[in-house]
Amino acid sequence: MYELGNIFIEGETVGLYFKHKKLTTTTKEKNSNPKRNLFFSGLKKMSIKELLALDKLQRFFRTIQHNGGVINSIKKLYRYDVVKIGTLIGTDKYGNRYYENNEFMHGANRWIEYADRVHLDYDASQIPAEWHGWLHYMTDIPPTKAQYSRHRWMIDHQENMTGTRYQYVPYSTTPPKIQSWQPSQTSSSQQPQLK
Repeated sequence: MYELGNIFIEGETVGLYFKHKKLTTTTKEKNSNPKRNLFFSGLKKMSIKELLALDKLQRFFRTIQHNGGVINSIKKLYRYDVVKIGTLIGTDKYGNRYYENNEFMHGANRWIEYADRVHLDYDASQIPAEWHGWLHYMTDIPPTKAQYSRHRWMIDHQENMTGTRYQYVPYSTTPPKIQSWQPSQTSSSQQPQLK
């Protein structure tokens, strides 16, 4: 069993020492030193700044500054539900900006900020194929550093237009087999008589 011993402060390092305490003692254990100081192995030494959470406050203000102030940070929070700080890796020809910060866990360390013209109408189909590969860890080389071959049969990237006025709507060239009922075409003689 461990019981809290001392809190020590050394410069900016803060730590805890624990005293080892036995519940039952035998003659062999009486000869050993039960009051030896052990540093709890799972405890990390913390600086004063970390202990008082000043590093979190500093990171908060640095994130606000990186995103262009309080107003722009609130706008980004509204659009993306998260405000991050990272290195701008590149921008595609549609205005999307791609960032990376390896302090975040894998899967969350690369992200996109969509072009301002789309506001809240952004979706994954607005990401070109070369950036999609980098964003989803298919390659670690961003398109700004890699030269991808462009063949003449390749067409330019186009986002999915479903739900907009430019959506693809197929039409049929065959006449319909069932005629729909039009209420304005019925005559008064065809209407049922009420008794």
